[in-house]
Amino acid sequence: VVNVNQNTVPDEKDIKSIVDYEKITNKLENLVKNKKYNFLESLAEDSFKEIFEDKRINSVKIKIEKPDAIKNADSVGVEVLKNRSDYEGS
Repeated sequence: VVNVNQNTVPDEKDIKSIVDYEKITNKLENLVKNKKYNFLESLAEDSFKEIFEDKRINSVKIKIEKPDAIKNADSVGVEVLKNRSDYEGS
């Protein structure tokens, strides 16, 4: 789950003013396909790097779950919220 908060109001007449969610999805899919992650937190951090490349995005909330990772649990996961200022400061 990725929630995006833009810091500008999109112009309906200009498609380039709107966040391209398909592009974000493709970038995140490529992260998972092309790199082995031992920690969900590492995947989340790389995801933030990719998403914050779009300067219009002000904040992102990421929730990642790994199904059947441990016995007697449906999944384990991490949920992280970062603002652009938090990300640029780290």
